[in-house]
Amino acid sequence: NDENIRQPNVARYVALHRIDLNVKTNFRIGFYEEIIFGARDIPLEYLNPVLPFWSAQHSLGDLDNLILGLDFTYIYKRMRFIGSFFMDEWDPYKTFNQNNRNWFGYQFGFSFLPHSFNNKLLFKTEYARLDPRVYNHRFQINYPQHHNYNLGYWTGGNAEDIYISMIYNINDESFFNLSYEKTQIGEQNVLNQYNDIEVEFLSGNIKHRIVYTVSYRKNGLKYFDFRLNLKSYNTSNLGYNKDNFFETSFSLLYNIPF
Repeated sequence: NDENIRQPNVARYVALHRIDLNVKTNFRIGFYEEIIFGARDIPLEYLNPVLPFWSAQHSLGDLDNLILGLDFTYIYKRMRFIGSFFMDEWDPYKTFNQNNRNWFGYQFGFSFLPHSFNNKLLFKTEYARLDPRVYNHRFQINYPQHHNYNLGYWTGGNAEDIYISMIYNINDESFFNLSYEKTQIGEQNVLNQYNDIEVEFLSGNIKHRIVYTVSYRKNGLKYFDFRLNLKSYNTSNLGYNKDNFFETSFSLLYNIPF
């Protein structure tokens, strides 16, 4: 776009409601609905916290982008299990048909605190997989993005991500973290998916990224928290000047408790 031409802004809105159930002290499960819409006034139906968005947007003409999901956390002894699952464009009448409009994404994670190292060592791993058809919409105003940044999982749709880390807590205020992450992102085709043409997982010009990270964090330095990150990137098709490079970042966070 020519920077000298003024462009109008069109408002995009996100409405979300959720409910969490503490089944037991060590088991929580949550359910949510999220609706993304824009270029018009906010419907009164979306301001009602107990009205199901699925039926509300259906009565409004199926113009908006509806996402349904659930997530859970389960703690067993020295282990924690987490997971999340969401559906984009759910058609309940075709749920079990071979050709359907039920597009899924999910993530599972596991962390473990061993008895060794005086309870200072923590292992974590996560896996995420997103259908090629999620996180977009036939109408661009309903994309789950804010100035081209994804509002959902950071990769967007048609992606797979594996994350492994080992954290050593030196004390209550400082720790080291060693991590490995492998990411693959395929292309998306809105025209094909809405014409019920099969879109293969991790198809097209695939983007690859492997990141090795060593980080250190120190909290409670009077007025600051200190962070140091050293990263090694092995990439392809991501648009960087170099596919393989190192990154170093240094941060002082003032009065930010998270």
